[in-house]
Amino acid sequence: MNRVVSVILSCAVVLSLMLTAAPTYAADESPIPAKTGFQAMRDSLTLTFSDEFDGDSLDKSVWKFETPYSAAYKQIYANSEADGNLAVRDGNLVITAKKEQRSGYKTTDSFGKYITTDDETCGGEKLDFDYTSARIISEVPGNVRAFKGGMIEARIKLPVVEGAWPAFWTTGYDEEYGARRWPMTGEIDIIETFSSATTVQSGFHHTTYGTTNHVHSLPANYNSTGEKLSDDYHVYGVYYTDEILVFYVDDGIMCTYDITNPNFFALRDYAQSIILNVSVGVNGATIASNFDKAEMFVDWVRVYQSPDDDYSHIKFVQAEDCTVSGNAKYGSNVASTKYNCPTVVRLKNNIVGETAVFSTPDISADTYDVYAATENDASDGLQKFGEYNFTLGGKTTANSANLASLPAMSQYYCGTVKLNSSGGFDIGMTMTKAGSGADYAANVDAFILVGGSKQTADADVTPVETITSTYEAESLAYTMSDGSTYELYTPTEANDVCGKNTFAVFDKAQNPPITTVGGYIEFTIPNIEAGEYQLSTVMRSYTGRSVFAIGVNGETQITGMDFDGTDTTTYDTFDCGTINVKQGGNLLLRFTIETARKCGFFMDKIVLKTTKQIETEPTTTVAPTTTIAPTTTVAPTTTVAPTTTAAPTTTVAPTTTVAPTKEPTTVIPAIMYGDCNSDGKINLLDLIAMRKHLAKWSITVDEAATDCNADSKINLLDLILLRKYLAKWNVVLGPQK
Repeated sequence: MNRVVSVILSCAVVLSLMLTAAPTYAADESPIPAKTGFQAMRDSLTLTFSDEFDGDSLDKSVWKFETPYSAAYKQIYANSEADGNLAVRDGNLVITAKKEQRSGYKTTDSFGKYITTDDETCGGEKLDFDYTSARIISEVPGNVRAFKGGMIEARIKLPVVEGAWPAFWTTGYDEEYGARRWPMTGEIDIIETFSSATTVQSGFHHTTYGTTNHVHSLPANYNSTGEKLSDDYHVYGVYYTDEILVFYVDDGIMCTYDITNPNFFALRDYAQSIILNVSVGVNGATIASNFDKAEMFVDWVRVYQSPDDDYSHIKFVQAEDCTVSGNAKYGSNVASTKYNCPTVVRLKNNIVGETAVFSTPDISADTYDVYAATENDASDGLQKFGEYNFTLGGKTTANSANLASLPAMSQYYCGTVKLNSSGGFDIGMTMTKAGSGADYAANVDAFILVGGSKQTADADVTPVETITSTYEAESLAYTMSDGSTYELYTPTEANDVCGKNTFAVFDKAQNPPITTVGGYIEFTIPNIEAGEYQLSTVMRSYTGRSVFAIGVNGETQITGMDFDGTDTTTYDTFDCGTINVKQGGNLLLRFTIETARKCGFFMDKIVLKTTKQIETEPTTTVAPTTTIAPTTTVAPTTTVAPTTTAAPTTTVAPTTTVAPTKEPTTVIPAIMYGDCNSDGKINLLDLIAMRKHLAKWSITVDEAATDCNADSKINLLDLILLRKYLAKWNVVLGPQK
């Protein structure tokens, strides 16, 4: 379906962007890093729509009044500026909900939807309302502004009046139908608030794939922690692509959401029109007895997009999706006072010199400006959290951040990294100045990577690949210090609240066998290669904290491992730290009690993560074939009659022309699934070729052979299957032909 996007810009503000959508700089100009990752994103995109509301009336070529009717509404919407509920003044769009009586006529529009009108000749039912307001949408007939992908944002001062419901949102536009078909075409609630002075909400609406069932996903909340939303303007926005929704407030991440699920097709398939409105008393909400008016001030509305719909240069890497090592713990059970959607990673100790390292998932090759997005909420004491330096790919950058000086939700520039090929890399944070009185150091929600950077890279990195191996505890051999054997709890056991097959270090009467210092359980994990691994466990404790040391093949490598399972009914992931397996083979992993307590626990999984440097495809220099010119035939010397009889000169035979050497032809099967480069072998070169192909590098592969699972598609499933095959997992590639 063709998307509808109108560009209202003078030629002076249209930027000419490269394929990577990077800003263009003069040869002698040194770009300055943006203050936030979102500003870097704006700089890398094109402003495709803007209404600054600098005139004295609404631009009717951009906006039209909407007057929908519902029994849930307590207000009637204005038909025009003349009704007094909408004005453009002092550089603002002002929408005013008022307590005043007005009548209107209920009728239907050309699509059969109920609306109100002031035209009594329509023949509709006359209705009386006690409240009035206004609502506008960017769907002027013949000139619809609907936007698919990019950043949609507005600078708004919200009203805080009980009963008022201000909103900045979008709705999907069906070009063939000529209007929205809610909820099938989707809705994104960028921001709305229900009479709260300090809290706003975001979310989106859609249907379940293949049905017309309405689903409201999220919602996510932003809490201004004391400051009234009506005290000042804030920038509310959403960034979205076919893969992700990111809601933000004042360039602080409010929530990210993966929309690759088939149920979210509406957000991927339909461009979004913009709506601004203030409702009153919707769905029975209480209206203040002294309600007089509620005014929403909109300074501007802007949209930034990629001119070629390619947003691959912008990456949101969630901290929880990274392999985290060093001075950090996952904060999945840590309530956030600022926003309720992301899982943050908290740095543990407020000690100078301690470091946390985030190993990213695989990303495509590019030069990226890297920003760390944090929540450091003053009400949580987090703004006392000291200063940090950063490393990228193990190399120290010249950048630092003083978290105490930053806004509560913000990003800070870590540096610029050049990735020479697709893969992951390490982002390190080292405390250089301690905070005051905080139990934890800092919260990290995500890293924003903006590609196409013109900065001089702080690190030139050959990426690494993260390999994760998960072992079900129930399937592993084990020994216990007292030589006893304890049974497995099954899903039918009442004690196994998660319904899992879980190895329990108890007998059936829930008597923990290990209660003294030095008691242990040792698991045997087979066929482990030598190297460093990040160890984590999925488990729950029995009666609270269990403090262990962790041994690796007889050597204690981690001490003071505090399994803080204060919630004994749910399973948590515990980051244990880094272990060093010095010799390949069976890994003996021993958990030994350091503190004498009643220390039984339920172990569900043991997870080992390691990284390997991705080998780049070697460039083979092919020597040009030299054509050997045939030697000219030498004419025989004429025989001269001797005075003295002499033997005649021998005729020189002409030299034979030398043909170029030709390699024997190798016979390759027509299709060998997984043989992406058609060299008759399945090896690392095929994996590299497939990764480059999926990353849209200019590389040609054998399309049929690259479809490893023979489903007539080339996608991530083929890459995963090939990786498992090369790792000698028990998988079979597509059939041979």
